[in-house]
Amino acid sequence: MGSGLSRWVAGSLWMGAGACLAFGTACDMGPSDLGPLGGDGGSGGSEVGDPSPGNLGYQPVKPNVMLLIDRSGSMAEPADCGTSSCPSKWNQLLTLEAYLAEGKQVARLGLAVFPSAEYNGCSVSSGLLVPLSDAPDVDQQIMAAIQGITPGGQTPIAAALDEIGLVGGLDDRERDNIVLVMTDGKPNCACIDDDACEKDHAVSAVERLANSDPPVDIDIIGFGTSAQQAHETLSAMATAAGDDKYYQSDTIEELIATLYEIGTASAPCKFYLDETPEPAKLIVWLDGTQVPLCPAEPCDSGYTYDLAEGLVELHGATCDLVRDGQPHQVWFDEAE
Repeated sequence: MGSGLSRWVAGSLWMGAGACLAFGTACDMGPSDLGPLGGDGGSGGSEVGDPSPGNLGYQPVKPNVMLLIDRSGSMAEPADCGTSSCPSKWNQLLTLEAYLAEGKQVARLGLAVFPSAEYNGCSVSSGLLVPLSDAPDVDQQIMAAIQGITPGGQTPIAAALDEIGLVGGLDDRERDNIVLVMTDGKPNCACIDDDACEKDHAVSAVERLANSDPPVDIDIIGFGTSAQQAHETLSAMATAAGDDKYYQSDTIEELIATLYEIGTASAPCKFYLDETPEPAKLIVWLDGTQVPLCPAEPCDSGYTYDLAEGLVELHGATCDLVRDGQPHQVWFDEAE
């Protein structure tokens, strides 16, 4: 994941008046666990002595998360499952249902495949199967699309990244825009029997998408032991995306763990308030400590508040703390 954008879900984040949102992490933290409130920051220097959740309702800004999945012919090969008879890598994707059911609560989800579902070559012209959505049944839409596809064709990673940049709805300036790229092998559509050329095309496509306006965050996942053959290319793609490495997941269990790791590495740092108090009356709390208003931008720690939009954004070290994968409580008060 690139350093400039948040990942898409909280390991555990308290939402609103005492409601806890957990995604892949046990949520066992409550207001009574926080102890006395401290800090003398905040927008107006006001103090609140009650450690219960605040009196202002809010909603986190859901990111856009597009799943870009390899459906090439090799995905029909048996997966690694520790027995002599294993289902195909493609069929193992059907076990992602519970993960997606949780993910839709905190992100707008979508699905695209490469190559396009109706072609067995290198086409990506109709790879978008489920547009980004926060519909209540978006997880079921994705699962139905996966169930309705038979693996086939080549691995046009570069073209798929370019195509999803054009038609994937990832130009939303209000939200973080994220693509999870999952493949089980090397790209093989941009060049003729030239791995170095294929790698260069894939890396260039990652760079174009990552540097678009607005930028897109890209995570690279290798699924199955066959993906290890693409280590050099996937590593270079991850570097171009701003990550130290790509995620290698040999089994479906490792893939699910990887998806949770990607998701729970951070939490939303943008929140829309249900009501919009005057800036001097807004008090922002994190784990019982009052968060200071940013004195200027860029901000190393604290929050900014857009009164017209009712948008609070945590910055710098404050946002980093929320994104450490641990349970945290964020709430908002309006001072008397």
